[in-house]
Amino acid sequence: MEKNITDTELAELFVETSKRHHAAFIDSDGVDPEWPMFYAAYVQTRLWDRLGVLITRSELVYVMVDADLALLAGTATGAWPTVYADRVRAFTESKIARSRTTG
Repeated sequence: MEKNITDTELAELFVETSKRHHAAFIDSDGVDPEWPMFYAAYVQTRLWDRLGVLITRSELVYVMVDADLALLAGTATGAWPTVYADRVRAFTESKIARSRTTG
């Protein structure tokens, strides 16, 4: 598997995930109060270690909910897939840096 993923590819993964989620929840027009769990499972299996570190589903849920809340509050701007990708990238870079100082 390819080890690296670009920021554009990461944002595109979120767009792909959105389409898959909407298709899975077509009867409710994509409405799903547990959407972060679907997204986390879908993204994690396709991302795996392409950011240089393994990211758990729980971590993905945390990052995506944080990004969503920031978008809703207006503290993050831009297209949602880009904001999500930026937040995931920042989280994993921080995780890598922490592992270097503790490991």
